[in-house]
Amino acid sequence: MSNQTKSGPPAYFIAEVEIHDMAGFKPYAEQFASTLEPFGGQLLSFGESIVPIEGIEKTAARAAIVVFPNAQAGRDWFASPTYRKIAPLREKSAHTRAFSVDGLPSSN
Repeated sequence: MSNQTKSGPPAYFIAEVEIHDMAGFKPYAEQFASTLEPFGGQLLSFGESIVPIEGIEKTAARAAIVVFPNAQAGRDWFASPTYRKIAPLREKSAHTRAFSVDGLPSSN
């Protein structure tokens, strides 16, 4: 099934996460993927090291990358009660910088 839908191109949620309390972050990490499913989100990377290439220094931060069928699905996920319930676990245990970006439309 394609990530392309009638409501727009796929959208990518990307987060840089610096964990300062691994024990506090663990419950968030264990529940994160299940919050995506109702919104068509697919986890592409979670908790992997960031490899600096240009413009950033070496970092202990980790990356999370999720693709959604469209930008609205990503916004709906982020605002959902299920995700908002676990977000405080992340907020207490890590510093996060996150953003969303639309993908390219399908060429089909």
